[in-house]
Amino acid sequence: MTHNKHSVILSIAGIFLFLMIILSIIHGLTKLTHPVLAGICAWLAGILLFKRVSRQQKYQVWIIFTIGLLGIIFSLSQNNQAVLSAAISINQAVLAMLASVGFLRLVTQPRLQKHETLPTGKSALLRTLYGVHLFGFFINMSVLVIMGDRLAAQQHTLSRQQAIILSRAFGMAVLWSPFFAAMAVVYLYIPHINFLLLMLMGFPLALCGLWLTGRALNGEAESESFTGYPMHFAALWIPSLLALCVVITHFLLPQVPVLTLITLLPLLLVFLVLSLRHGGRSAFQQFYTHITHGLPTMSGELLLFLAAGVMAAGISGVLQVLAIQLPLSQFGFIEASFLLIVILSIAFIGVHPLISITTLSPLFLPIPHDPNLLGMTFLIGWGLGVSGTPFSAMHLMMQGRFHLNTYTMTRWNIGFTLKMIGLSLFVLYSYDWING
Repeated sequence: MTHNKHSVILSIAGIFLFLMIILSIIHGLTKLTHPVLAGICAWLAGILLFKRVSRQQKYQVWIIFTIGLLGIIFSLSQNNQAVLSAAISINQAVLAMLASVGFLRLVTQPRLQKHETLPTGKSALLRTLYGVHLFGFFINMSVLVIMGDRLAAQQHTLSRQQAIILSRAFGMAVLWSPFFAAMAVVYLYIPHINFLLLMLMGFPLALCGLWLTGRALNGEAESESFTGYPMHFAALWIPSLLALCVVITHFLLPQVPVLTLITLLPLLLVFLVLSLRHGGRSAFQQFYTHITHGLPTMSGELLLFLAAGVMAAGISGVLQVLAIQLPLSQFGFIEASFLLIVILSIAFIGVHPLISITTLSPLFLPIPHDPNLLGMTFLIGWGLGVSGTPFSAMHLMMQGRFHLNTYTMTRWNIGFTLKMIGLSLFVLYSYDWING
């Protein structure tokens, strides 16, 4: 009975999340619905799924939520009523995008063929490195579970080189993937940002990070016996088509928010592919199964984003009421460098980059700034924090799943992170110089 009740709760939560997606899309396309409606669906799902998250996540969510709630109460006492609707709906577009992109797993999984053995050697190392990056670009942390589980099947853990490849290849995808929360959050919190320019700035940084990793690991003696994952890159044609559709549709319909396109198009494309492969009836069944079983698995992300939305609304409300501003006359390379170091430093002690962006963006937005420089700074801070800090969601997941110490993984990546900080500062300086 308890199991059945639990399954019903998960199913209801999944349906609320799907309603959130639909309402968010309708708002983005037509403005016929208010974003608060999508936000309410997200909160109802969050309440139902709260028991699913770990104790550590619950503490984090409560702390973030409480800080935001205090700010909201203060703002309301000063007649700033807008904070209430903002707290409910501010992150609904990002959550809808994350939930929608999750449907890609139904048609894009780098699975092994039957009886397929794992490749070894230096070429396997490079193919695994770039494969994790490319598949991770589209299906996010799912790639770590799929590939990591297979690589760790015999030893129940990952080798040092395998762990490094998974963490760095995934972290570099954050720098330019429009299907990650990082890009969506930056786009949402910084007005007038150029989405495609942000991708073009992050792409060469990601390539440099992959090249540095491949060069360093292939120079080690153990690379000769490295066990990798057999990549079937043909499976990438569907998500590649999706990315192309997003770019073309954004060009044809510039008035439609990019987040709305990235939320709508995966649903249409995945349903079309499933219908062509298995028929419409089977496509509906797989969609429903993912809604009731797949969507509830995003409980951790859901609650973090909901709490962060409350904190962002609360802090913004307090700043508006008190008229607090940073004593800066501009936001250029020097300010961007300082901001990047601050984001990485507080990420090292456990502050999620999402919290950094929601907290710091209201302080920097009133300052005359180039939105792309500010956005890229936040994006780099998030991307480098994934592999370079011990409390990133990726490292915590790898610790729980593969029994790897988060501080050990951070130590393995510290030299790489410092090099990437140097390269990132060069990119930020170059952009500021060209546009200055």
